[in-house]
Amino acid sequence: MDTIFLDLGNVLVRFDERARVIERIVEAHKGDGKAAAAIFCNATGEKTYEFLDSGGMTHYELWLRVCSKGGVRHDILQYDLFTALYVEHLRPIPKTVALVRKLQARYRLVAVSNGDFGSLYAARMLEAHYGIRFLRTFISFEQGCLKPELLSKAVCEIERDQGVKRENCIYVDDIPKYIDGALALGMKGSFVFNAMEEPVA
Repeated sequence: MDTIFLDLGNVLVRFDERARVIERIVEAHKGDGKAAAAIFCNATGEKTYEFLDSGGMTHYELWLRVCSKGGVRHDILQYDLFTALYVEHLRPIPKTVALVRKLQARYRLVAVSNGDFGSLYAARMLEAHYGIRFLRTFISFEQGCLKPELLSKAVCEIERDQGVKRENCIYVDDIPKYIDGALALGMKGSFVFNAMEEPVA
């Protein structure tokens, strides 16, 4: 094995439900948090998660929609402030981060994550402040596709650019169907049940 492909959420970084994050931000700015959070409800037909994570909605467009639905003026909840508050809930999982920092002395690391701007922030936070060195990051909103297609794209590009063989790669995720996808691609897979308590060894 020479390359480890890592999911971010619940593997290296803990996170809150985005709808609840939006609700708290809007209520802190005297708006209607529940109305703003409702854009994440599939019953409304807005498919906000899907649009954000596949690149169909920008982070700026999310801010505009949140302010509109929550009844908060742009000069009260400025874009930069919204962005800082939006990613504040993302926190590294100390035990797993420590383990991955040790592993990177022997293995190349590749981040592969479904997510929006927050996932990109999480990857850059880990690099800038926690000493993790990703060879590449594949975040769905930038790549325009979600896992399992995103993982397939990442594997093909790393094989082509780095000359590694997929059978010498392992994929770590907390969602079993994505581990199954990795195995179907010819990779090895490692399922993390609860990285916040029991990091993969």
